[in-house]
Amino acid sequence: QAAERTSAGAPAWPRASPPRPPSAGRGMGVQGSRPEDDRWKRPLAVPADLKDYVAKALAKIQTDDGVIPCEVSGKFHDNAAGHLRGFSSAAAKKRWFDERIQQLKDLGSDLLTSWDQLDADFVMYHASLAGVSMPPAARLRAQVLQRMEQQVAEYRGCLDRLPQEELKPILDFDELWPPRLPKAVRDLCTQPDSATTMRLNYAAGIPCLELLYLFSAGLARAADLDPSEAVTWSVKPAMRLQNKAMMLFPTEYAVNDFRRSIDVYRTSIMADSCQQISRMIDILENIGRETFDRHKPLVRLGLAECPEHFVVERIKNRFARPSIGGYPDILVNLRISGYVSEIQLQLREIAEFKGESGRALYKWFRHFARDAVGESMLEESTALGTLHHAAGGRYTGEQNADGKRNGRGTFFYNSGDRYEGQWQDGAKHGVGTYYYAVGDRYVGEWQDDRMHGQGRFMYHGGDIFEGRYLNGLRHGRGVHRKANGEFREGSWWKNKHCELVCM
Repeated sequence: QAAERTSAGAPAWPRASPPRPPSAGRGMGVQGSRPEDDRWKRPLAVPADLKDYVAKALAKIQTDDGVIPCEVSGKFHDNAAGHLRGFSSAAAKKRWFDERIQQLKDLGSDLLTSWDQLDADFVMYHASLAGVSMPPAARLRAQVLQRMEQQVAEYRGCLDRLPQEELKPILDFDELWPPRLPKAVRDLCTQPDSATTMRLNYAAGIPCLELLYLFSAGLARAADLDPSEAVTWSVKPAMRLQNKAMMLFPTEYAVNDFRRSIDVYRTSIMADSCQQISRMIDILENIGRETFDRHKPLVRLGLAECPEHFVVERIKNRFARPSIGGYPDILVNLRISGYVSEIQLQLREIAEFKGESGRALYKWFRHFARDAVGESMLEESTALGTLHHAAGGRYTGEQNADGKRNGRGTFFYNSGDRYEGQWQDGAKHGVGTYYYAVGDRYVGEWQDDRMHGQGRFMYHGGDIFEGRYLNGLRHGRGVHRKANGEFREGSWWKNKHCELVCM
């Protein structure tokens, strides 16, 4: 039944046929790997909730509807841009914001004593909506980094208590596999063109989602784990996807390119011992791009008869080099017939040490610590640098001695808008271009953060206004050309067209 549902999505998949999970009758078992134990011959099963998710998504794709999950309800929608990005409706967005704003108000205005109880992304981007003043960045940063150092030491203590002879094979494995330059390995993980935009990325991964789970379940079973208990699956919410793309890949994000987003669909395998993680690494290493024969490891996973193409593109060993905050795990990027997803290998003893609190703190650490590509999240350089702002967004460009945007630079707003051009003391000033997430664009002069002077505003529907602006409003001579060929020329007064009447 799972194979039939997946095949139903063929019209939306660019290849000749979409992935089909193998059934029991197509050699799903792993005959020959462990003949003494019948459970190794049983077909792997896709959980009912995942089957239901994929079936509903494929039905949406068949009617050319979006499959972006709503942040609140999980309902599929098409809102990949604009003010509703990530939400199925205005009501859902209001509910989501209201809940977090109320939480901010309930904890009071002193964020220095309650920051660790709040969602970092929401506070950093939207604290002003609750009427809460952000503390001085230097003081908040000091507290966050102090907590991070404490957590790093705690996780290191966890590793020290593990059997070192079992941990050693993991620590000896490459920090980054295959052994190439980080950029070269990262480029291997780029999504296909069929997953370019956010909307397409969500849609392109759906036909591979059941296979991702089956691959993970087979991997868990090969390590003597019960897949029904050890393997979980998840879908990254659109707002988290947007924030990560904006912070790590600003150039691609600026042109609505989400091919660097390779963790939209992910699974997690919870291991009980280091030996189980080592066993899974051994299998994954033999399904790499340069592996001569991938058949044998796929037999062990129960996928030897599956017609789809499996390639392990990258393994990040975060036991050897832990993530921000010190959490050790293994991240695997798996390509299934073109589309790249993520598998996380975790050790139960470490995962349960901090639980959800550790994962919540990680968001704070990410905002203030050094990220994976070595950029400072709170760069204080007076030359070219990258700034992440408490009000939301990311700036890349020139700055003055006070750390303000000054000179040429680009600001990526959390809404999806961006501005490229000249700055003065933190404000848009001079000549620049503002790109709206909905498709509109303004090119022209700015003064004190407002459109001011000569400018050209191009609407996504085809209309164009070219003329004078004053403090953000049309004011002076101008021409409004409509997409249907009509045009209006004359004078504007505070955004209103003026008719000249002769007496």
